[in-house]
Amino acid sequence: MASRTQELREANAGLLHEMHERQQAEEALLQANKLAMLGQMSAKISHEISQPLTALRALATNSRAFLKQEKWHRVDENLNTIADIVVRMSNITRQLKTFSGKTKKQSVQYRVVWLNQAMQNAKTLLQDRFDHDGVILVLPDVACQVQGDSTQLEQVFVNLFSNALDALRQVPQKNITVVVEDSPQKPRIVVRVKDTGPGISAEMQEHLFEPFYTNKPTGEGLGLGLVICASIVREHGGQLRAESNEAGAEFIFDLERANELPSGGCVNV
Repeated sequence: MASRTQELREANAGLLHEMHERQQAEEALLQANKLAMLGQMSAKISHEISQPLTALRALATNSRAFLKQEKWHRVDENLNTIADIVVRMSNITRQLKTFSGKTKKQSVQYRVVWLNQAMQNAKTLLQDRFDHDGVILVLPDVACQVQGDSTQLEQVFVNLFSNALDALRQVPQKNITVVVEDSPQKPRIVVRVKDTGPGISAEMQEHLFEPFYTNKPTGEGLGLGLVICASIVREHGGQLRAESNEAGAEFIFDLERANELPSGGCVNV
């Protein structure tokens, strides 16, 4: 009897030791996951605010020059743009806080968004780069309304335009064209962002939407832009995909049409 009791005690001690080791392993794994998430969040924040900060610096520099030239209306325009950018940056950080669980997550209430305004806002953020690189951006000649979040859709266009600008650095023809396809028979609008760059290699196609994958030099890209775009489009009920040929690269995604306009989601401008 005493021998049996001793065996049970040893077995129980062994189980407790195994449970303790398993608990330690789970805690270590949880901590590793937290650190990985922290790294991803830091990278995402850095990526999302880098373009607006660049735009703010350019606008501030231009405003100083306009002040010396007493071009008050240009200074006023720049200050208004700066205020708009700050609001968008605030919205971005609010969304990241919600994502990280620091604020109570609420269901996003999508509203009617003028898609062309989202494109124009993205262009404003990158205007300095468009001017410096001599890139021509052609926007559609129709004004479209979609259901969505304006800040998130601006993020999509900023990231897609920024990637296209990078791709056009070493080519003579520097064009980015946005095409909107609106069919009354379909509930969703298709958006195509095309560039005249060298296209996408087969290897890049395989990893294009993987986090932290990039072919840019160190310090010039975190490999999160397309991941963020795909996530936002997915949250809007659509899908982002890429195509490539000798004419350049093309990114295609779809959005829900807003039916407040008599002719559907788009009107000629």
